[in-house]
Amino acid sequence: MQELRSSRTAAYVALLRALGHRGWTSAQGFRDEFACTLLPPRWAAALAWFGPKIPTLPTFARERIIAHVDLLVTRALAIDSQLTAALGAGCHQVVILGAGFDSRAHRMSALEAAHVFEVDHPATQTEKQRRAARLARTCRQLTYVGCNFERDLLADRLQSAGHRADEPTVWICEGVTLYLDDEALRATLVTIAARSAAKSTLIVEYHDSEARNAYTVYAFVRKILLAVWSEPQIGARSQPAFRADLERAGLRIDKDFGVSEWGATFAGAKSRPPAHSARLAVAKL
Repeated sequence: MQELRSSRTAAYVALLRALGHRGWTSAQGFRDEFACTLLPPRWAAALAWFGPKIPTLPTFARERIIAHVDLLVTRALAIDSQLTAALGAGCHQVVILGAGFDSRAHRMSALEAAHVFEVDHPATQTEKQRRAARLARTCRQLTYVGCNFERDLLADRLQSAGHRADEPTVWICEGVTLYLDDEALRATLVTIAARSAAKSTLIVEYHDSEARNAYTVYAFVRKILLAVWSEPQIGARSQPAFRADLERAGLRIDKDFGVSEWGATFAGAKSRPPAHSARLAVAKL
């Protein structure tokens, strides 16, 4: 991403969550009243312009919008479910890697006893803190950890921020691995394992390079935008390769869900998602 600009991809994800909160999703039980507040001004203006126009669009266009919102909404609900389970099992630290404009520390009551560490590039963190300054939080403590993954050592940043490696941690890695090359991914997994006490959990989204993706106009435009934003998606891996990287770091996959299972398992989503390579793995130390 560009050095002095917050992540446009992170803002786009928050935009889709805001649309989901407004009802443009078939998923059940999704609420994120903070997504709009966390949007940078230009993205909030885009939401205000585009949102009212959705009801006037042709049916097929509305269905495509709902399907793409569903991808992000069901991913969030699936991660929330696994996070809640890990918190119930005794984890009181949560590290959100590539947090972007994440809202969990403000909307999830399950975090009431947890110390949440949001880790992201300093430019994105600055914008997020500015947008979230007046928001109440549901977690016990919230710490922002600025980390340029190309220059800074994640372990050092977490230790300086007060993260305790001798206490169980829930690690959330949502929408991150697709932007990491093999070296960066393996270094991140090694750090996670090294700073994880027994009973820690990693909840990680990854993309299967061998899965069939839908080639649509939307996918083409997204690819162009990511290139313009200097946020290219380079990190798709086969399931065996990703599993091997986890095991090499000392992590064991406990569950592994394909995108088609997210809605059915966690949200009762009724839309038919486009063919997609995304998967969600839950790994234990």
